[in-house]
Amino acid sequence: MSGHAFDKAEVMAEEVAKQARQACEMAEEMARNARDRAEEMAKHARDRAEEMARHACERCEEMARQARDRAEEVARHACETCEAVARHAWIVVHHHHLPKWLRDNEFLTKGHRPQLHSFYACFKSIFRVHTETGNIWTHLLGQSDG
Repeated sequence: MSGHAFDKAEVMAEEVAKQARQACEMAEEMARNARDRAEEMAKHARDRAEEMARHACERCEEMARQARDRAEEVARHACETCEAVARHAWIVVHHHHLPKWLRDNEFLTKGHRPQLHSFYACFKSIFRVHTETGNIWTHLLGQSDG
């Protein structure tokens, strides 16, 4: 090879090497940009995930508060209802607590109906257990046979 061709080949090789170095630098720059962008996207995704988790926790806490409040309201209403029922209910009494006109059998000392002040209360008492339950029902059932 002549000196001139050799010089020309050498210049071309240097040019190709320079272009290769530039291509490597560009590839490195692109890789850095891609890494930076990936890190930025990862940070954004982490931030968004944390925000969503925080929002979900807040929503769960709010739902738990609402459930607790509703349960307290239901329990309070149930207690009020039970107390109202208890105020309108009667309990069986001992023989000596009855008025004289209701003391007809001194051998039955417990389980008497108290004195009831309305026909409706008296009628409802036929569905309760007391000393007169058997007597009432045998008379009622006996009447249906006739």
